[in-house]
Amino acid sequence: MTIDADVILNTHPGWVYFVQDGEFVKVGYTKDPKGRASRRRTDNPRDTTHILTLWASKGFERLVHDKFAPYRHRNEWFRYEGDLKEFVESMIEDGRRMLREGDAVSHDPGPGWVPSFIMAD
Repeated sequence: MTIDADVILNTHPGWVYFVQDGEFVKVGYTKDPKGRASRRRTDNPRDTTHILTLWASKGFERLVHDKFAPYRHRNEWFRYEGDLKEFVESMIEDGRRMLREGDAVSHDPGPGWVPSFIMAD
């Protein structure tokens, strides 16, 4: 998926996260990933697994929702399969490569920085 840098950074910069619950993944947006992770534990009666967080924007979250609409289960929850799973796995692999090469950061890098990946558990 090719993404315009304007969409990543200039439409409410923050974090787009992917959380897995069995066969489903939630694609959400937050400005406070640590606080959101804490709330997630009380919002969902089952244990979930954080699989990926990207420094991106609300616009990027909408792009992901639109791109993978065929996998939508309900609201921000998608079936974790097909192209969506491949996309997430490729972002995780990009992140691992960046960590190995010393190119990744695990904090808010500030405006003007356009990564494809920030952190994965």
